[in-house]
Amino acid sequence: MKKQVIVALTLLIAAMFFVASVNLQSQKESLVVEVLSFFNEPIKIDSLKIGNLAVQSGEKFVATEDWLKELSVNIKNSFGKTVTYIDVGVFVGRPKGQEEVPMFHYSILRGSKINALKWINSGLEFKSSDSIESNLNIAISDKEYKEIQESLNQLNYPSKIEKLQIQIEEVVFDDGTMWSSGSWYKYNPDDPKNPIRINGNKGGENEIATLPYNRTSVLSRN
Repeated sequence: MKKQVIVALTLLIAAMFFVASVNLQSQKESLVVEVLSFFNEPIKIDSLKIGNLAVQSGEKFVATEDWLKELSVNIKNSFGKTVTYIDVGVFVGRPKGQEEVPMFHYSILRGSKINALKWINSGLEFKSSDSIESNLNIAISDKEYKEIQESLNQLNYPSKIEKLQIQIEEVVFDDGTMWSSGSWYKYNPDDPKNPIRINGNKGGENEIATLPYNRTSVLSRN
């Protein structure tokens, strides 16, 4: 009888641990990163990682609570031009019940945009290549992570981030042309804040255009 009780208790404890493990796993696996793209974007997000874990766009994965700190984006440039500035947009999903509220947006910037448009050293030289080894890896810095966390706290986001959307939003090439949210531009020396729209990446008929900067953002860092 005593042996049967011990076996029963052992099975009960094992079942409790199993249920707790399943619940914990289920909570962790609710995390999702989704890659968004424009139909004509010149460079592509090739892969994502959380630390050493490869993550597929739109698929659930397991990670620690501060997984955003370990996020890195691998970008491929086979466009035929050297990239001298890049803006990767990160959108943080709203918690349940707040789906109608605009998501927080943050720009991960590499290189100086103004210098790139002026053909001055921008601090970034991402050459075109078909080799995976030549891809650009962008990891969130400690400073960027701190800015994101501070903004999320101000907006009353929960401590646990469950969903992110990532997309390439702007790219400047070494010939002074710029792709921004689906359209092409070049530097306007008479009014740097209003670049000149061009037809396609090779130029064409020009017109003065205002860039689409009406994104939902808390931080503005140009």
